[in-house]
Parts: sequence; structure tokens; C-alpha cells
Amino acid sequence: MQTTNKNIQVISILTIFFFILFLFFSKRAYSDDLHSVKFEKNNFTKYLEIYEKPKNIQDLYITNQDREKITISKFSNKLTVINIWATWCLPCIEELPALNDFIKSNNTNNKDSNYQFITLSVDIDGAKRVLPFLKKMKIFSFPVYYDPKSELLKELKISRLPTTIFLDLDGGVIASLQGTFTWKLEETYKLLQKIYLN
Repeated sequence: MQTTNKNIQVISILTIFFFILFLFFSKRAYSDDLHSVKFEKNNFTKYLEIYEKPKNIQDLYITNQDREKITISKFSNKLTVINIWATWCLPCIEELPALNDFIKSNNTNNKDSNYQFITLSVDIDGAKRVLPFLKKMKIFSFPVYYDPKSELLKELKISRLPTTIFLDLDGGVIASLQGTFTWKLEETYKLLQKIYLN
């Protein structure tokens, strides 16, 4: 019964999220075929792994800019997307502006919403290095956390950057996407649908 309720809750959250996206998406319906072709050419599924069972990482901790420890369990009760990156990673740098624009345009981190997007830097120098870097790039739309020892990546046995992981309502990792993603509206819609409604 509890699992059923969780599934209903996830579907409800995504239905609202996708409806908002649809309102915007429908305005550009004339270009559906073009975007579909581009999406297939990107072939993101090559790097997407959806796990049979959620991976429990709730006891792992990351830090905020004040070096305070925060366990992953903090992000439970919301569908959470975590983009893992570093300032020395060129593909990461190329991806960040698109992710920033998506979050800003769709207000995904509204405090009243049931989903959130955050980023996790694996830079050794943490906030000292990252915050000036993001300021220079004029990227301000998402919370930034830090994992200088890459503990989360090690736990998930992932060695590629950038990597985006997707958490369910219990804070378990249900999927990972290794490599860059466009974060264009239509393609993000399809990606989230594939992961959360698979």
C-alpha cells in the first residue's frame, strides 16, 4: 500500500510538472518533428542507466559553502536531480549555462514545488574555487553543494563528468546520465518521463 501511494504521489508530481512544460511546449508544436529528430540523434540513452532497484546513498554526506555536512537524506520527499561537475571539466562548463537557463525558465526550484535541481561540485577547493567561477559565468539559478573527495561518484561507481543522477521521493538513486545533456525543454521532458514513468 505504501509503495502504491508513493507511485501515485510521483505520478501526480510529474503530471503537474509535465502539464506546465506542455503549456510552453504546445506553443512550439510546429517544430515537434525537428526536435524529435535532434533528440534521436543525440541518443542520450547510450549513457543513461536506469537501475532495477534504487541505490541507497542517504547516509552519504556532502557539504554546503560553509563546509557544513549535509546528508543526502535532506533531499528526500522531493524528486531531485543532481548534476555533478567540476570547474576543470570542459564538457561540464559547456553544459552549465543550458542547465541554468532551464531551471530559471521553468522555476523548478520553487520552494512549494515537489521537485528540485541542484549541482554538486567535486572541485578540491570547494566554494573558494566554485563561487567566483559561477559568478564570472553569471550562473545563479541553482543551489551548489560540494563533494571534494568524490565520495558519491565512488559509491555509484561512476568515473565520468558531468554526470546527472536522479533521486526518487525516498532519496534513492534510480538513474544516472553520464555525459552532457542539452537541457532543452522538449528533450528534458522526454528524459524525465523515461526515468520517472518508465
